[in-house]
Amino acid sequence: EFGNDSSIALYFLEAERLTDLGNEAFEAVGTTGGNDSMATAETLLIGQSDVFVTGDHTLGGTGISDRDYYVVTVPHGQGIRVEIIEGDNDPAKRCVDDSLDSEITLFSSVGAVLANDDDDGRGWCSLIDGTGSSPRDPGARNQTGSSATYFIEVRESDIANAPDDVFTYRLAVTIR
Repeated sequence: EFGNDSSIALYFLEAERLTDLGNEAFEAVGTTGGNDSMATAETLLIGQSDVFVTGDHTLGGTGISDRDYYVVTVPHGQGIRVEIIEGDNDPAKRCVDDSLDSEITLFSSVGAVLANDDDDGRGWCSLIDGTGSSPRDPGARNQTGSSATYFIEVRESDIANAPDDVFTYRLAVTIR
């Protein structure tokens, strides 16, 4: 017996089904180069919220560092939440098993780092959260006075070891 029968404070649970935007459009599976810079960033997330896009980092261990960039717009006063979750190609690669080691960086339109995360998500997966009244990552909240353009970079963790540096992923994006 735990001996604690106190009341739980009132809380609200919000759940939103994410819309699948498909695969990263500029880079075919198992290749690199299509969206590897801010200049060539995927644009399919612009104006979107409560969505995910599927991408891959399947060239790990080959000496190629694959980086995928996505561009988003965040209205004034709102924050962005970006999270890496498992892709569906390999059921053996799961965040909770520490067999997928990602890293996310959020950049301003001029390339300044606003937030970076290696392991704040489930297991070794990444999560940046600028939503809510006290965001985990305050730099991911737009306080500029107008809509802002941000860039999301997805890559393997800087400290990932094989085979955790090879994975498919879903990048979940919510703006609130």
